[in-house]
Amino acid sequence: MNWSGLRPRVVSLMVVVVVGCNNHPVERLDKTIDAIGHVSTQRKLNQIDILFVVDNSGSMCQAQQRLRDAFDAFADQLWSAVGGAGNNRQIDVHIAVTTTDPSNAGAFLGRTNRADDCSPPDLADCVGSGEAEVLKPKEEEGEGAGSAQARWISELSCLTAVGSSGDSIEQGLEMMRQALSCGGANSALFGRCCEGEKYDTRFCADGPAPEFLRPDATLMVVFVSDENDCSHGAGSGLDTSDADACEWERDKLTPTAEYREFLLALKADPANQIGVAALVGPRSFAPERVPVFFDYTPGAPTGTECDPATGSCACEAGICLGRPQKTCVSAERDTTADAGWRYLEFAEMFGEKQGIGCPIEAERGDEACNSICEDRFDGLLQQVAELSLDLGRTFCLDRAPRCQVLDAGQEPQPCDADARQYAEHYGITVRVDCPPPVVDDSACGLRDDWELLLERGDCGGGVAIRLERTAPAEALVTIDYAVEVGRDGESVQR
Repeated sequence: MNWSGLRPRVVSLMVVVVVGCNNHPVERLDKTIDAIGHVSTQRKLNQIDILFVVDNSGSMCQAQQRLRDAFDAFADQLWSAVGGAGNNRQIDVHIAVTTTDPSNAGAFLGRTNRADDCSPPDLADCVGSGEAEVLKPKEEEGEGAGSAQARWISELSCLTAVGSSGDSIEQGLEMMRQALSCGGANSALFGRCCEGEKYDTRFCADGPAPEFLRPDATLMVVFVSDENDCSHGAGSGLDTSDADACEWERDKLTPTAEYREFLLALKADPANQIGVAALVGPRSFAPERVPVFFDYTPGAPTGTECDPATGSCACEAGICLGRPQKTCVSAERDTTADAGWRYLEFAEMFGEKQGIGCPIEAERGDEACNSICEDRFDGLLQQVAELSLDLGRTFCLDRAPRCQVLDAGQEPQPCDADARQYAEHYGITVRVDCPPPVVDDSACGLRDDWELLLERGDCGGGVAIRLERTAPAEALVTIDYAVEVGRDGESVQR
């Protein structure tokens, strides 16, 4: 057959994924859906939770200021997507901030004037109790959108002015885990989803959503640090009297894969509900273009010559001796940084669709990457906003949808490889149910402005859906489709 006149589609949405199976024989294509039972799961559309984990050690003043300088562009992108108010709002964003300091135990910060040498004058009017706070975009009575956005930027700036008095043994990954743990300092904000130490979205499927870590929300975690992560367990035996031991004794640090598994367990659809960004120092490379690590030598001399302007170190096979050296420098911004390779490694574990940082292949090829030594952080935060919005509209199908075409006798037949490229052959329907009052009903009801994303190995059914156009943040999307069934009644995965 010639499929050249057909085009695949792709969807970005909030979802009710509906699947079904039974032992009925194959029927005509137009009766397939009716002949098969259905099961559905539901998720609300376009909710985003963003957690900033900001280094508050003594060298971070300038980087924190550049982070705040980038909030205008960040807000422009998110706020324009938010649009409207109440049930007409397109995106529902909640933001929380914690630090890399273990003494803070991952607790969310509140707005207050942390009066140390890192607080610039424009933050002197930060007001608040200092209690844990989740920032939400909202318009006060009589306030226009522009004024509301400016106030939101000011409030976010206050939250991220974390100061410079934190521990020099930065543990950003562990503080992320503690911040989002049922037994952690913030558990009161999402305790309905917890049973003991276990978080499960099914525990809070009914009733009002929690303040943070909402079951239907995309979770975006953003790390900002000029040092490497040094997360370690209480019994690790790491020598914390010297910060360089975090590099020398790196085998004693908690594996980054452990933190990945923790994040994945928080979401029902982790392939489309989790994103990670790292704004840290780049890796250094040896002449062989392998990443550099530093090992201890007696007396720990500086030992190896590294060029922070190029990220290269003159040592063989990537193993240098002595104290770790800076991998980037910004004289104009009075900033230097160590390689944040554990944060970068963590972001890379989520792949290019869900991770933002500096992939090792890009660094090795001297491609431009995000770096905390950059003069401006606008680019990184714009990537964070774009990824958050995209993930909020993309959803996996748990089972492989059935693909059928009609033969010359109008009998349904399984698709061949060519026919599988076209969404029309899967019998999928997408419906968006919008909450009242509905101002723009063009985004509601049956939708055909979607595409099918094939070969998604991170989805149970190997397929995902994206809507081209969004809908209000409280809308439910139902994706209805049939699946192949075997003799045992189980769906056949293709």
